[in-house]
Amino acid sequence: MDLFRSQFKAVDLVLKLTSGEGAKVVPKDFAPQKPEFVRKKPLLPFRETAPEVHGVRSSAVRTLFEGLSEAEGVDPHTLIILRDGEVIAKGAWSPYRLDTWHISHSMCKSIVSMAVGIAESEGKLSIDDRIADIFSDMMPVLPPKWMKQVTIRHLLTMSAGISFNEAGAIVNTDWIKCCLYAPLLFEPGTDFNYNSLCSYLLSAAILRKTGEHISDYLRERLFAPLGIDNFYWELCPSGIEKGGWGLYMLPADYAKLGQLFLQKGVVGGKRLLPEKWVEDASAAQINKPDSVCEDGYGYQIWQSKGGLGYLFNGMFGQNVFVFPERNMVIAMTAGSENLFPPSATMDIVTDFIRNDENFISPMPKNDIRAASSAKRLNAVLSKLEYKEKMPSVGRKSFADMLRSLFDDNDGRKRTDAAVAEILGRRYCFPKNSIGLLPLLSQVLHANYSAGIEEIAFLGDSKELILSVKENGAEDKLPISFDGVRYLTLSRRGERYEVGIKGRFACTEDGVPVLVIKLCFTETSCSRIIKLFFRGDGITMRISEAPLLYGAIGEVVSMIMPSAVGAVQKTVTQIRENEFIEFKLRTLIEPEVKGKLSDEKNLPILS
Repeated sequence: MDLFRSQFKAVDLVLKLTSGEGAKVVPKDFAPQKPEFVRKKPLLPFRETAPEVHGVRSSAVRTLFEGLSEAEGVDPHTLIILRDGEVIAKGAWSPYRLDTWHISHSMCKSIVSMAVGIAESEGKLSIDDRIADIFSDMMPVLPPKWMKQVTIRHLLTMSAGISFNEAGAIVNTDWIKCCLYAPLLFEPGTDFNYNSLCSYLLSAAILRKTGEHISDYLRERLFAPLGIDNFYWELCPSGIEKGGWGLYMLPADYAKLGQLFLQKGVVGGKRLLPEKWVEDASAAQINKPDSVCEDGYGYQIWQSKGGLGYLFNGMFGQNVFVFPERNMVIAMTAGSENLFPPSATMDIVTDFIRNDENFISPMPKNDIRAASSAKRLNAVLSKLEYKEKMPSVGRKSFADMLRSLFDDNDGRKRTDAAVAEILGRRYCFPKNSIGLLPLLSQVLHANYSAGIEEIAFLGDSKELILSVKENGAEDKLPISFDGVRYLTLSRRGERYEVGIKGRFACTEDGVPVLVIKLCFTETSCSRIIKLFFRGDGITMRISEAPLLYGAIGEVVSMIMPSAVGAVQKTVTQIRENEFIEFKLRTLIEPEVKGKLSDEKNLPILS
């Protein structure tokens, strides 16, 4: 019955969100977790050299960046490429930055695996230890069938079959108990069933067996030797690191961990991970044909396409690819639409690695050709912009230069005129559940919005300020039209770095629209706000990246994976109900109309 109650709670949450009552499900004992990011000088212990020095064509590297930039739904944020332990290329798609930490999502499962490997080498636990023995004081009197068979190994390989999962964790507080009391979907070790709570149990087991939280346990054993000192791992309601998600690190730190695996667990002559653990963890321990792990899954590590290597993977494109035969590591953060490794990202990276023409004989470090190629590549990578095509490497014709000059001048004049028209206007909105914080972040942090109440246009012709009243508080967003502005957005004490950029446009019907891009640079999410001006009213439409449409089925199916009878019927009705799907889509891309509330009845844009 506990399982059914948690499943119904999850359904109730979805229904409340779709009916605009998200703020009502904020826990009464809500306490902010996410700290404000403090920028430190990043420690990047990798020398930077030209790709050709390490036998890689700069043109091939540019093609890789270009492919990731322009592929539908990939939306990269940062990318670092290592070969022979040195950086041959790196880039960040503005406003994302290499010196800002970034959420890992499930990529941190691989780090949990590293903690287990270290603990086993120290004799603190064995991968054949049973969960029932580790948490013997919390086991039910009559445990579910097969629960006593579940071992650390089963958790590592996602073959435990425990039915309590991420959706249940959102609405419950005692995750360990929920896992131990949950039915099993199959006999442990006989099938693959991806479940982030397996990684959470590993984090809890580390605490039980070592007496230290996983962050503290790894700090001196793994993080400090690698120069990783600026990270944060979210906690469950019981104060244990979530394990399977919730870790923030700098992009370079993810690259360091990939390089550590490439070097079989040794860095600077010091062994940090047992070599056998690196080999076993990165090998295929289980696979399931015609599924997301058809290429194989190790100890919280995925096999890459075609057996070319392996990767640490997190949803929405957080990846660390390791290719031993090429002696390469590719670390990436993103806001992709894919949840698992099989994706456009995997295809593009695999094509790059597989193509022998991308690799040449290494050039001397002082070769002028290598330096020239690297200079041209870096000039392009320094101008990357999120959701935009890469800049051209060719020289513009004289006619193109003149055309762009006139376009820029005309565009600036039109923007200045538009800003002058809307300054001083204030619009109020009816009750809604729209928030500036991305929906995904609201759900993951249980930090839901009570809705935007009003917006106003302040500032002057040099810088437009969008005032937003939400949850009874006011935020002032600086809108730049020729660059990026950054600010820290606070929601119930949780603080987020946001990069902001705006532009004016018109619809096909001639309706003027202000488009504002909000990139939450520490997360996989961005918000696009479109403000349509019609008469004395305004329509606010909000979309989110990554697009969550493709994840709707995954989310609903996660809510009740093993329900039976009437409960299963309820799930089926939800998944097949077009009205519910419509409500979910309007939740993801909400729209609300506002009325002019200013005493000054300024003329509308024309």
